[in-house]
Amino acid sequence: MIELPRALAAGALALAASGCAAGEADPPPGPASDSPARSADAAPAWEAFGGEPVAPEGTADEAGPPAGAEPVEVPGTCEEAGLPEDTEAFAELAPEDAQFTQVRGESALECSWAGFDRGDGSAVVLVSLSPEGSRVEHAGEVPAAVQEAAAEGSQAYFTTERLTALGGFAEWRPGERFSRVRLHLPGLLVTVQANSDTLERDGGAAMEAAAATAEGLLD
Repeated sequence: MIELPRALAAGALALAASGCAAGEADPPPGPASDSPARSADAAPAWEAFGGEPVAPEGTADEAGPPAGAEPVEVPGTCEEAGLPEDTEAFAELAPEDAQFTQVRGESALECSWAGFDRGDGSAVVLVSLSPEGSRVEHAGEVPAAVQEAAAEGSQAYFTTERLTALGGFAEWRPGERFSRVRLHLPGLLVTVQANSDTLERDGGAAMEAAAATAEGLLD
């Protein structure tokens, strides 16, 4: 595994991880949560990912809702999770000289590709896996708050064919410097974060790669 120089690794991971952690406390995004540079009439950013709006209603079991999903056991390393350092979908979002590192916390695993340019600043791609934080309690169920936000015009929530098959949905969180996509799945939250313009332009492949990793963990 390639290790970042200690100072660079700490700074890059702290910057990226703090963005994810801060976002967990954000209120559900509404119509006004789009990036300042995006007009209200602009197409949702996730259309470039091949995404579609979440369904107005989740599937329901006539026999009653199943038990809540068990937290997924997150592997100890990025390699075990299916996120090797040469994964093109993530590495292509980072600068050419980006270096790979990983951090295993108490419950979350963070895999990052990071570089630094004195002119452009940090360029970070962070993929985190956690058994906590997902808004999906039952596979295929869309939370009422998400449905309400979508009905009010929010462009934050979407899905893809793979995510629908896994019983979850995605959430787009824009930012001026860093943006992120959260995959809310039964018992698992996967977050992909990168520089905003890069993620919005080329993030579709990375999001699908993260969903494929989640699929392997959910099997």
